[in-house]
Amino acid sequence: MLNRLLSRRAAPTFTLAPMALAAALGALPARQAGAQVPPVPVPPAADPAVIQRQAIENEQRIRRRTEPDVPAPDKLIEQKPAPDVLGQDAGTRFQVRQIAFTPSAILPESLLRGLAAPYEGREVSLAELRELVAAINAQYRTRNIATAMAVIPPQEVTEGVVHIRLVEGRVGAVRIEGNASTADHYIRWRAGQAPGTLVDLPTLEADLERFNRTNEMQLRAQLEPGQNTGATDIVLVATEPERQSVRAYTDNGGSRYTGETRFGAIYTNRSLLGWRDELTLSGAAAEGYRGGSVNYSVPVTPWGTRLSYGYFHDETKIRNGPFASLGIEGTSRTNLFGLRQPLLFVQAVQLDLTVAHKRQDSDSRIDPIELSHNQTNTTAVGVDMRAGTDGNFTFAQLSFATGEGRNASTDWQSFRLVRGYARHWHDLGAALSLQVGGSFQWTRDQLLPSSEQFFIGGDGSVRGYDSAALGGYNGYTLSAELHRRLYGSTAPDSRSLGLSAFVFVDHGAVKAYAPPGTDGGLTSLTSIGLGFDLNYGKYLTARLAYGYGFNDRADLQRHQRVHFQVVAGF
Repeated sequence: MLNRLLSRRAAPTFTLAPMALAAALGALPARQAGAQVPPVPVPPAADPAVIQRQAIENEQRIRRRTEPDVPAPDKLIEQKPAPDVLGQDAGTRFQVRQIAFTPSAILPESLLRGLAAPYEGREVSLAELRELVAAINAQYRTRNIATAMAVIPPQEVTEGVVHIRLVEGRVGAVRIEGNASTADHYIRWRAGQAPGTLVDLPTLEADLERFNRTNEMQLRAQLEPGQNTGATDIVLVATEPERQSVRAYTDNGGSRYTGETRFGAIYTNRSLLGWRDELTLSGAAAEGYRGGSVNYSVPVTPWGTRLSYGYFHDETKIRNGPFASLGIEGTSRTNLFGLRQPLLFVQAVQLDLTVAHKRQDSDSRIDPIELSHNQTNTTAVGVDMRAGTDGNFTFAQLSFATGEGRNASTDWQSFRLVRGYARHWHDLGAALSLQVGGSFQWTRDQLLPSSEQFFIGGDGSVRGYDSAALGGYNGYTLSAELHRRLYGSTAPDSRSLGLSAFVFVDHGAVKAYAPPGTDGGLTSLTSIGLGFDLNYGKYLTARLAYGYGFNDRADLQRHQRVHFQVVAGF
């Protein structure tokens, strides 16, 4: 599913004292509802657009940590062996006068007669006839005809004549099994072959590979002798994830201004209309926060192209901190349109093209006075890469974004930026695993809208500090985690209790706008910590982590944090 927002972004720090803000507001004449004053910045952790983005990223982390993957099949195509059909034990002998073959378009009649001659005019066993069938199939293999085969059909041996059927690659019936939540025509559209056509094994394998790389469900094919002479039936066997799921969660990753403790729920229908079209509804609440979203994505071509749309609406009210008495409220509304197109499949590597367009409108106000009103339009084009296996896996994103933004007192101003994200999971053996990752944002445009800047601090960033502790127009993060499995497995698809411990180190830096003549260098944060992951299949996932920050700055509320998250699945 296309990322709901374009990447990690943050807002510039707030420096205006709350008493000065109150005095400025008190000096203004009374106005009607909707009146505006020159834009007044709010703390980045209280900016409704930033809070919205943090909530979306939190939901993405929940889905990554709790959503099980359907394992890929060991073999994409299997050829079902022919059963023993003569009604005899392998050692039972009977008289064979002649072996008759169905017509072949591949093997010469002289070759078949030569292979059959040693078995004619004498007593043979079923085991010996199997040797003949294996010899004929070996002839097909030497000619690179993978779908052709010789089989002994059900028969009564009369007058010493044994019939051997030669199945040479015409598609007979195409059946689909196991697709409880996926329409037959969707699978045939993506991975089917028409009855009566030649079996094209390389194309079938490529179709199955693409299908499995671009869907949560997995397909494999079984080739079986068809009912008609010379036909091969194709059975497409589907393995699907659960069609619907609900996750209820609580954590303390919210903004300190609107309430750190959050409660939320996520509903997912992975095949709403039977086309592997995914609908996600989510909602969350904290002391001064209410947010909800709806997302829908649908495949639109046989080659894995997927379109998506998301709408996000968040309401905030500052309840804590020095600004609580002012009653500052905010709203953020975002429409996100996305496209994902697979570009390349090479063994364990996949490259996808992503295109996203975001329209965001946010405001902050003390009714009836509007403090700020920001609008941004952003378009991003990027490439996603997935590489490796489950034990050693890398995911990376690189995107180029261009957009424009304005507030109540400025015209539209354009900006361009580059964003990147990467993470690698490595199985070290002996119950140990390593996770390393990082992200960055780079631009020449220093006066970015708050929703397009870069944050550090909080879960998923530098964990010794509050969410959105620092922000700027450029920045980066680096992290490393060493995990030790203590009991069972903490994989989302595990069916038993699992517990693991981990230690981590996080580092991040931002470069914020600085007026000419002032220090505009990088400001960095570093933290270390430890934590525990608990998992009980799809039913319960929990994480507890403590982070200690080494940078004790006067403008930060604290430099140590305990993070918790509990997710219950239904």
